This record gives sequence, structure tokens and C-alpha cells, in this order.
Amino acid sequence: MLASHGYCARWAAALAAVIALMGCTSPPSSPVASATPREAANTAQQASTPVPIQAARAVITNVRIFPRRAKPGDTLTVEITVTNASRQPIHSQRPDPSFTYVQGQTYDSQKFPSQDGAFRVGIDFGGEDSTTFPYRWGLGGDLAPGASTTVVGHVKLTRGSPSTKVSAGLIEEPSRVLRDGVGPTLITVTESRGSARSSGTSPSSYLDVRY
Repeated sequence: MLASHGYCARWAAALAAVIALMGCTSPPSSPVASATPREAANTAQQASTPVPIQAARAVITNVRIFPRRAKPGDTLTVEITVTNASRQPIHSQRPDPSFTYVQGQTYDSQKFPSQDGAFRVGIDFGGEDSTTFPYRWGLGGDLAPGASTTVVGHVKLTRGSPSTKVSAGLIEEPSRVLRDGVGPTLITVTESRGSARSSGTSPSSYLDVRY
């Protein structure tokens, strides 16, 4: 009877030890599900996909600046062809084509302030003015998708200058320059002493740049 009692006591102690061990053991963690081959491929594709670049809404396809030799009092003429490369009409603003600036004026000084989202063309006189493209002209109205228009503008020259680079650009107002430095042309404005040699109307005085 005592032997049986000792056996039961040992069995109870062993059972208590097992129960205590099970209580201190952390439950097994749930396995982490691995990505399927399709999910892994999609993740890799998203990581490697470049950010799309917005296509140009309008482009300059032709620039003509003349005469290349002139004298103070002559008028510089620019012809800039613009094509709407988008699927939506683009809007413009004043001044209308054929407007004449006097050298030193700007679109702002002539009361043609920028209108957000409007498109204009302009020319720079080799950094003559701190304003970017101080001489700007509108397209003459809205430009339909795929349509082209040639804007003609004028600047009356007031002073002599050595060879100065004049180039055209396309601006989405107020300050987004879409095309810059197009059709660079060296213009020389001589004082009256050399005006006899500068008729400014000979074929060699014209520069026609196509793109």
C-alpha cells in the first residue's frame, strides 16, 4: 500500500512538471505567407516602371529672323511657326501677331501681362534684358490639335550693337519655357556711318531655320 502510494506521488510530480513546462513555452508563431510568383512579378514591375514624362503640348517647327544686318531705325522681323502636338486646343493671348515693339520695351511694359496657361512665342536678344523673352507675341487665337500657325512679330531697333545672338522660344505662361534657344541668329546693328552697306534686304540677310 505504501509502495503504491509512493508510485502515485512520483507520477503526480512528473505530470505537474510537464504541465509547468507547457505553460512556459510560447505558442508556435504563425508561418509568414510567401508571395506568389505573380505577386512577386507585379512588385518587380512596379518598382522598375519609370515615371511617365508629359509629352510636349506644342512645338516650334520653323524660325526665320531677318535682317541679319541693320541700322538703328530698322525693324527686325521674326517668323515663328508653332504646331499643336496635343489632342486638345491650346489657348493664347495678346499681343496679336504683327505687333511692333520698340527695342527696350517688354510685354509687361506694354500692358500684356501673362495669363496663366496661355501660350506665346518670344525672342531673346542675347541676355540684353533681365526678363526672359521680353518680346512676346500671341498665336492669334486658339490652336486646334494638329494645327500649325506662323506668328510674325517686329522689333524696331534703336541702337547700334555688335553681333548679338537672337533666338526664339515658346512659353506657357507665366514662366514655363517649353522651347528655348531655337533658331539662333547673329544680328549686327551698325551706326549710320555704315548704313550704306546695310540695306538689310538682300537674300544673304535672311536666315531660315527649320526643325
